[in-house]
Amino acid sequence: MEFFGCEGYGRGNEAARSLFEGAVILTPGVSFANVGQLTVDLLVNSLLVQEVDMKLVGHLYSKHVPPMAGSSAFATQSSSGLCLNLAVFLLSHPSSVGHPTAPKVVFVQQRTSINAGQVQAFCDDFAVWASSTCRASQVVVLSGVDNMLRHDSNMQQRRIQWTSTEKSTLLNEAFLHQFQPLAASNDPEVDQAHGIWDTVRGAGVAPKLIDACNSRAIPALALLLHCAEGNNVPDAVFFASCVVQYLWLHTIIQSFRLVLPPSWAQLYGRDPAIALYA
Repeated sequence: MEFFGCEGYGRGNEAARSLFEGAVILTPGVSFANVGQLTVDLLVNSLLVQEVDMKLVGHLYSKHVPPMAGSSAFATQSSSGLCLNLAVFLLSHPSSVGHPTAPKVVFVQQRTSINAGQVQAFCDDFAVWASSTCRASQVVVLSGVDNMLRHDSNMQQRRIQWTSTEKSTLLNEAFLHQFQPLAASNDPEVDQAHGIWDTVRGAGVAPKLIDACNSRAIPALALLLHCAEGNNVPDAVFFASCVVQYLWLHTIIQSFRLVLPPSWAQLYGRDPAIALYA
């Protein structure tokens, strides 16, 4: 995996380390309902329109994912602008007294699936890049999981669940502990071959990426949202608000608000007429 910076940011390992050392790296796990990707798009667009130091600094190249170029996605782009796969955005902000915030947050937006049979290799490469190249402080993976396949034992729990590596330092432990962490099921009908991940369905690359980070001793956290496929904009808004609280962004950025990307216009069509329910 190699970093290619925009003009003025360089390329390669040294450029990546100078930009991202000590940062929290946030990325979507290619997973159920594309909720992770939607959430990253929403966070990036919202931060780009705030009066903060948020910018596109480059993109990553990996032989394990196909290249992709698409039309502009964010409010700050021109109509002729392009989006690339594995685009990298950097948020820099001063540390806040009393909160264990990271001085930098890196958003890696993955827009394509991983080549067949190469998921493990991609996760290994990403973990090496985050740990050895960037020397990041933590990796955060956002994934959707299938709400329709929840086991009876956790149907009444909140929609957010999480798990982290043993050495992970949680930025907002009090917030996370409002939600049930992933745990091995006591249900005899649930296969225990893969431990805690057998209690959810559709988490995508999150299990392998968390394991890859753990094996390289880089702290990692997976945030999972139980959802259904369909109009997932409300899911992305809820998930993004949770990420904002975990990263303490609401305390650092005054009047922080979520702003939907213009590329989402008509993404799921118009809402049904309210007269249908009258």
